[in-house]
Amino acid sequence: MAAKTTFCVHSGLNTIGGNIAEIRYQNDRVIFDFGRAYNPADTLLSQANGREGSKVSDMLRLGMIPAVVGLYDNDWAGCTAVFISHLHLDHMGAIDTVHPDVPIYMSRESMELYHALMDIGEGPFRQNILPFDYHEPVHIGDIAVTGYPIDHDVLGASALLVETPDLRIAHSGDIRMRGQRPELNQQWIDKMREISVDYLFMEGTSFWPVRDDGSVDNKFVQYKEAETPHVVSDRLKSVSGVCFFNFYHRNIDRMANMMLAAELSGRTIVLEAATAKLAANFLPDAHYEIINDTITLSQINHNPGAYFVQSTLQGIFSLIDYDVTDSAYIHTNGVPLGAFDPAFGSVLSFLDVLGIVFHSVPSSGHGDKEEILTIIDGIKPKTLVPWHSTSPDTMIPRDPSQKVLLPQKGVWY
Repeated sequence: MAAKTTFCVHSGLNTIGGNIAEIRYQNDRVIFDFGRAYNPADTLLSQANGREGSKVSDMLRLGMIPAVVGLYDNDWAGCTAVFISHLHLDHMGAIDTVHPDVPIYMSRESMELYHALMDIGEGPFRQNILPFDYHEPVHIGDIAVTGYPIDHDVLGASALLVETPDLRIAHSGDIRMRGQRPELNQQWIDKMREISVDYLFMEGTSFWPVRDDGSVDNKFVQYKEAETPHVVSDRLKSVSGVCFFNFYHRNIDRMANMMLAAELSGRTIVLEAATAKLAANFLPDAHYEIINDTITLSQINHNPGAYFVQSTLQGIFSLIDYDVTDSAYIHTNGVPLGAFDPAFGSVLSFLDVLGIVFHSVPSSGHGDKEEILTIIDGIKPKTLVPWHSTSPDTMIPRDPSQKVLLPQKGVWY
């Protein structure tokens, strides 16, 4: 008997991020996630947001969000809900376009972080956010969705299991094995293997195109998360002047590890105001200074070698006011994320003009190829669905009998 469950991938194929998949059982449906793939041209949209007209219609016209029936006007006969695996913009950056009467679920930890981000003015802003508790199913009509904690580089990251009366569909979310809680991943893997999932939507960030000569870019020479404070501390000890750092402040683990690096090197860490508010929420016992609040630029310049100072992309021009004699800049997965962003070259040029030495200390939130293939082997889904990758076709399982589906955008299965 043919399954009554159908699914469609609206976005997230042949790109990193922008994941949006819809699963239907009769008139009930769930959607995961609801983000936007990174595009430097997106800044043009923010400049146009003040004009008359609908942001949703603008984004639909520009292809920035998919035309999902009934999602933006809540014109759907059955039950609908959106589930967010984690709070990176490529997985949740378009939730403000969803009709306000459509519930959006995320883990309780993600919801705590989401409210903290709203408090510092980081959108997208949205009401009707509901929490789910791990291992406890949420029922959307005849569909049940269960969240499982996994290790990614953001608080509250989850894998999702969607169960209909005739199918089990797992969504890995974004996952790494080099983080500080790999046991969470193994617990999820074991559970998915035990229940025998029909489809596994597996992220493939580390799978890149194969060149004509058969080689690939090795973009995942990375440190383990627990190694980052020691590597950074060594870099800090190698220079006598002020050191700056750039990390993605939603990564609470990295924030704590930058604080540990400062302690190991005998420096005082200095945060920007928005990051300090997040630190107050999630690292309440941490010790730090806040630029232009508890410490001034002149105090830092009086003894530059004593400080480790946060510098986001938005505030990087302020570096021109520091004494940067024998100084360094530690980039550890902050924005801009890499050379694919035009701003990255500008940052490097700016630092070069100032004579600030650039250091990269990467620790990705994504598993490398071998880690992802090991996860697939561990779960053994009936069908593997690679996505969240520029080259999903290169995610070739070790087991030659493993069935793989490379879905087409907008096609129902």
